[in-house]
Amino acid sequence: SCGPWTATFIALAPGECVLAGARRVGFFNAGDNPTDTTRTLSFALTDGDRGTATPGTREMVVTPVNDPSVISSTPGTLTYVENAVPAVIFAGSVVTAADSPNFGGGELTVSFAAGAQLEDRLRIRHVGMGAGQIGVVGQTVSFGGVEIGEFRGGDVDSSDLVMTLNANATPAATTALLKAITFSPETDNPGADGRMERV
Repeated sequence: SCGPWTATFIALAPGECVLAGARRVGFFNAGDNPTDTTRTLSFALTDGDRGTATPGTREMVVTPVNDPSVISSTPGTLTYVENAVPAVIFAGSVVTAADSPNFGGGELTVSFAAGAQLEDRLRIRHVGMGAGQIGVVGQTVSFGGVEIGEFRGGDVDSSDLVMTLNANATPAATTALLKAITFSPETDNPGADGRMERV
């Protein structure tokens, strides 16, 4: 909660200056996740002789706005050598959410933005079921042994890889998931054209 805000005027302050100052008092919420609870503001004026006007009130309704999640990634070009193990695409990426503890009901989609060939594949690497690890069993993805969602696509004709997330998909879990996504072509002639992935 916030304490009272008080302005003290000099002895010669005319009434119109006091009124102008009062009209410039504003309200804002400095957080990224404010509640929609109605705030009641009260204001009172005390004159130089300690006479106090009847306090007034004003209700303030705050409308929260859903801030978009942010994916930060390391720029650069990933090199894949034909027939090598699938390459991790977003090793340096971090997922953050300013106003939500998880991404339940959301989707994480990885797709080719340019240069894709039909044999290109996007997959989720099974790391393990231990703490901090991404596990894949069938179409189910887990983080630290706890299910965080299910996925579809990625394994046919350079299709999008789409992961439907549940309430266990925290920013940390989703970051680990993004770092487990790999690229590989299923052909002995993948071509040297560059691919561009987007998330």
